[in-house]
Amino acid sequence: MPLPSTGQGGERHVRRIYPGWGVAALVAMVGIPALGWRMVLLFGFLPVLILPLLQKALPESVRFLASKGRHEEAILEIQRMEKAAGFPPAAWTKESFQTGPVEPGSSLTQLFSPGFSFMTPLIWATYFLNLLVVYGLATWLPSLLVKAGFSLVKSYSFGMVQAVGASLGGFLLGWMMDRFGRKSA
Repeated sequence: MPLPSTGQGGERHVRRIYPGWGVAALVAMVGIPALGWRMVLLFGFLPVLILPLLQKALPESVRFLASKGRHEEAILEIQRMEKAAGFPPAAWTKESFQTGPVEPGSSLTQLFSPGFSFMTPLIWATYFLNLLVVYGLATWLPSLLVKAGFSLVKSYSFGMVQAVGASLGGFLLGWMMDRFGRKSA
């Protein structure tokens, strides 16, 4: 399936976790000096409490409903989305969800077959090193800065600046992808 050339880079980046890092750094800057690290850790647990609300409020995937044979629920969900988007309702039936035969799954050996043998380890190394840098900055940087003589609050402020910069950079790159398009590798 080809990637769309425009219109999704910036929108997809909105769903990333970068803004959460800035919030976490801000909570640490304010909370650790006043309440200690244990209370800040407890604060980080609070989003778990909204999971039951999210489970109730968020709709089930239409694809999931159709794959489980729950076609009436899938049709109701599609009609709800059509109404919310301002589209005229379509005549959905159980047959609307029929797809062709499912292709067999891929195996790990296919990732190292000709054509992929060079790119697979390269992509794996890129993701590994990216995560090392991201989590290294998020977790080690404040400790290293405190050892270098900066205050705890100041060290978390550097983390917040890094998170804000990552967010802005991601939005900028998303905009550039939307503006100039993607290039296939």
